[in-house]
This record gives sequence, C-alpha cells and structure tokens, in this order.
Amino acid sequence: MSVLNVYAVRAIYRFEMARTFRTLMQSIAAPVLSTSLYFVVFGAAIGSRMGNVAASATAPSSFPAW
Repeated sequence: MSVLNVYAVRAIYRFEMARTFRTLMQSIAAPVLSTSLYFVVFGAAIGSRMGNVAASATAPSSFPAW
C-alpha cells in the first residue's frame, strides 16, 4: 500500500495555481490594457476630427431625403 505524499501534492497544487494566475494575467489583463491604451491614444489623436467628418458627410442632392 502506497502512502500519499501530502507535501508534494500541496507543492504541485500551489505551483500549478500560480502558473494559472500568471497565464490569466498574460491572456486577459495584457490585451485589456493594450486595447485601453489604443483607444486612449488614438481617441485623443483622432477624436477631435470626428465631429468635422460627421458634419461634412452629407448625402448628394440626387438622393431623396427620407
């Protein structure tokens, strides 16, 4: 009959849980952070021009106004 080494099981469990949380940080937090920075940087750079683009986009006179 074999005896279960509780210390070894606990060490492997802790190592795997730490690895899981590191992976979650790399796969969830990093893309969220980079997307947020993308929106902030390009929103600040292009956001002020969006009003001008929307105001100048008018339908040609040949189309009826629904």
